[in-house]
Amino acid sequence: MVILRYVPERLNEQLDEQGRIFLSQTNKNYFNFEKKEAKVSKIFDWFKDDFKKNAPSVLEFISRYLPEEQAQKLLADASSFKVKQTKYDWKLNDWKMDE
Repeated sequence: MVILRYVPERLNEQLDEQGRIFLSQTNKNYFNFEKKEAKVSKIFDWFKDDFKKNAPSVLEFISRYLPEEQAQKLLADASSFKVKQTKYDWKLNDWKMDE
């Protein structure tokens, strides 16, 4: 029996949920609001043009998936945040199906 994780009727809701989960992983994405620093996944750098199709900046795109209080802090001062990327974990690409 195969259980589908994503269903057409809820796809946007489910993708938004995955975005919130991904951005809550502090080993991939971290925000220091006092120091105005953001460390985000390298994915946001590699595909920045794609993210900027849906928002004026990558940080503004990201803010949609943060808790409300964090999103407001980020949006209030997004242009003054120093953005760095976290190291990408390539191990995911090493996965092999059992034969």
